[in-house]
Amino acid sequence: NSIFCLGLFYDTSLQGTAGLDWTVKYFPKDPIIRFVSMDNIKRGDSKSSTCLTVQSQLAYAQANLHKTKHEMTDPLMSHLLSILPSLPPPSSIISHKWRYSQTSTPYPGEPGCVLLHPDPPLVAAGDSFTHSNMDGCLASATTTVDSILMALKL
Repeated sequence: NSIFCLGLFYDTSLQGTAGLDWTVKYFPKDPIIRFVSMDNIKRGDSKSSTCLTVQSQLAYAQANLHKTKHEMTDPLMSHLLSILPSLPPPSSIISHKWRYSQTSTPYPGEPGCVLLHPDPPLVAAGDSFTHSNMDGCLASATTTVDSILMALKL
């Protein structure tokens, strides 16, 4: 699956201003934007300047896959401002195109990781070995550590 993302950078904190009284906001029924998050707040840093992360819907990205990340900046920004009209202009914007962003079919059995070679340990891991979200990444990391420790007999 592919998605387009924007990183909107502000010189000051936006928390609690411009109607932004949330850390992450999902737009499950919006045809273009999937979610917006205040990345610095998500990481527990409320004092730093704000970075808003904007992620497109999968279907929207698929329909625009032939376009570059630069071609998608204006349409995504325009739509974002239509759903968050009080958002101030950012100091800078970074656009990103994730050609492969999520696992649609995980590795059979969802083992968390696969030991490819025992000595030295070579492990294939990631959310493609569990399920495609942050919990899947953490589950894979835990399984990977256990697998390496077992291979090293520690």
